[in-house]
Amino acid sequence: MHSLNTKQLSLTIHDVKQSPTGSVIGAGRLISEADKQELRDYLNGEDGVKTQWLPSNLLMINSQKMVWYVPSKIRTMHIKAGDEVLHIKLKFPSLVFHADCNGRLKVVAYVGNGRPKLTQPLYHAPLWNIYANTSLCSGTAVTTDIISVESMAIWEEAVFNTVFTHSNHNNVLSNNKAGKQRSYLAFIKKKAKSGAAFNVSDMTPLRMTLENWAA
Repeated sequence: MHSLNTKQLSLTIHDVKQSPTGSVIGAGRLISEADKQELRDYLNGEDGVKTQWLPSNLLMINSQKMVWYVPSKIRTMHIKAGDEVLHIKLKFPSLVFHADCNGRLKVVAYVGNGRPKLTQPLYHAPLWNIYANTSLCSGTAVTTDIISVESMAIWEEAVFNTVFTHSNHNNVLSNNKAGKQRSYLAFIKKKAKSGAAFNVSDMTPLRMTLENWAA
């Protein structure tokens, strides 16, 4: 877009998305410094990115964000109960992570262990320290604004090895059969004792698909 009044040139960049009818150019955003450097590298005959193998659980990556999934797995949950921290081993649900270049992370849950589809229905992650908009309250955890395969481990560490201290919204779990909120700590202890995985009925639907949420 060129302005005759200011004689300034504004450049935008667009993601290309897949739709049932073919490729569609998405909404534009102003080109960032990282985008400019990538363009300079390309024009100079450099690709600007080191060649590397991408992990099978990485769903998408560009200069602004990356999205990947983490299948259900037995882990130790560190959770604050009064003045003490409990270490409870239980089966975490399958999760999808969305990290951006501003150092923010969003986390949601889905049903299944395989690679989620674009049409996959999502659920609020049944974990403390996550807001209703699915953003992580990272507290003192180590985070990063670098978009790279190596950063995936940093973000997973910030979620799985943190101390879950508080609930950030009322939909962490679905309501019980009486329509009332469940006691989170009692629920987690019961899951740990039974060894059962999180059920669909335990989680609150986000009412979004993976494609909508990750856009």
